[in-house]
Amino acid sequence: MKFDPINPVPGLYDMTHNEYHSLRVFGHTVMGRSILLKHNDCPAAVLIKEEQSAAMLRGQAFHSLVLDGFEAFLQEFVVLPEIPCPEGQNKKGWKNTNEYKGQMKDFMTANEGKSIIPADMWEIIINCQIAIEKHPFARHLIGNIKTKEQSAIWRDDETGIWCKARPDMSAPESQVLVDVKMLKSVAEYTVNNDIRSYGIDIQAAMSVDAYKLVTGQNIDTFLLITVCPTPPHRVEVYELDSEWLTRGRNEYHRLLRIEKSCRENDSWPNYQNAGNQVLVIPGYLKTWEER
Repeated sequence: MKFDPINPVPGLYDMTHNEYHSLRVFGHTVMGRSILLKHNDCPAAVLIKEEQSAAMLRGQAFHSLVLDGFEAFLQEFVVLPEIPCPEGQNKKGWKNTNEYKGQMKDFMTANEGKSIIPADMWEIIINCQIAIEKHPFARHLIGNIKTKEQSAIWRDDETGIWCKARPDMSAPESQVLVDVKMLKSVAEYTVNNDIRSYGIDIQAAMSVDAYKLVTGQNIDTFLLITVCPTPPHRVEVYELDSEWLTRGRNEYHRLLRIEKSCRENDSWPNYQNAGNQVLVIPGYLKTWEER
């Protein structure tokens, strides 16, 4: 089913990554986790178009390889080759020569339309994919859940704002949603901090609520497959408990109310507080006598 922004209908849709991130309804962006989180900076940040960073490219390539497989990955991405310096050529100046530039131009032309992955980024991606395959439960989830990156779109009852969510894997018949994350550390303490910092709880709550609304099925479990990008590429699978989901739900509704106010006033201010704020010295900077 194809989403129609002129006559939007809540439901599950198959669409590309670019289509999902460019969704608009009635002149407004369809709100997902990453856009809503910008309100925690200031409302004006929501209006700034986000340019693709190296981290975003790595995330997209990583998800493509893990979720879709190598053949699908090669349809969208290509690894930048190391063009060897000819014998006798000055290695320091090799990349400035017409010969090198010509070979690179031929490579870019042959792979037009694909995203270019640097060799060092590819090494991280493939090692993380291999590491995930070694984890019994993670391998079971990826191998057995067939629905990957399906987009859920719905209209929030409280604010009337159209929202979106796109879990990496979904099995509503089994009441399970799964997301895959590459994190600097997958230790429990660090993952808990990252859930709050990156709004993963918001993502989870939006996904759970969306699937209940568009499928009528309650989702009992939201799982995170986490992998560390540095050796030994530790992998852990975590389940977000009900308190995390409640916090995420409260947060995304709070952020939607801010967005609604901005739309009603046609104003996205570049500040959080219109007055002044008192800065209190952090406890760790105080002496023992001051505490």
